[in-house]
Amino acid sequence: MAGFETVPARGVFALPWVQVSIIYAEVLSGLWFLLSKNSSLQWLAALTLFAGFTAVNLYQGLQGEASCGCFGPLRANPWIVFGVNITVVASLTYFRPTFDQFGTRREVKRFVVLVSALGLFVSLALASLFFGFGPFDRLTALLRLEPYYISPQAIDFGIGTPGQIKDADLLITNLSDKPIRVVGGSSSCSFVAMGDYPVVVEPGESRSMRIRVSYPVVPGSFAHTGTYFIDAGGLEVARFQLIGTIDQGE
Repeated sequence: MAGFETVPARGVFALPWVQVSIIYAEVLSGLWFLLSKNSSLQWLAALTLFAGFTAVNLYQGLQGEASCGCFGPLRANPWIVFGVNITVVASLTYFRPTFDQFGTRREVKRFVVLVSALGLFVSLALASLFFGFGPFDRLTALLRLEPYYISPQAIDFGIGTPGQIKDADLLITNLSDKPIRVVGGSSSCSFVAMGDYPVVVEPGESRSMRIRVSYPVVPGSFAHTGTYFIDAGGLEVARFQLIGTIDQGE
């Protein structure tokens, strides 16, 4: 949405709760780094964070991704970003702090506060994505500077049989002071974004959009990424997840 992603929406990174969790982990870590000084736990958190980024960039490079997706609309080769991140990891390892203050009450208290805050945000994200708590969807959209949001971002169609067809609705809410237009939606052999386009969503309005899913013939779980193409002063791609379980039956 709005051209910004924490990482490209593929595989496990396509799951909305993963995207939201990464965003809030980065925000909380950044605030912690700014508000605290000379913390050994800060160093450990930074090392862990950049080591994770390095691993993701390595995976993206090996998979042949054209861009890491971490700079929004600006394309950045994953191998270049991998080189930057591994340099940061090496620098943090070399310029490490002394460990004589590790485990002090003050350091542990700061760490507990950070983990608790992160846990709260992740819990709210999961509640928002899987139970449709609109206010948190709105907050996420505002933090990402998006003029709209989709709710829920993950539609669970539940258990179905091979070939069964189910419909569900999601809401597109316009947060801006100007109309936006839904000019189209993605479709495949497994799902169809139904409707007559374009659909105009007025300022402050929420419009219901119908999604139809045809259950695959192979038993097990499925997860598809659907998209809407939205004109909000420029063409943008809004993604959502379609999940469910195929039961072969007796």
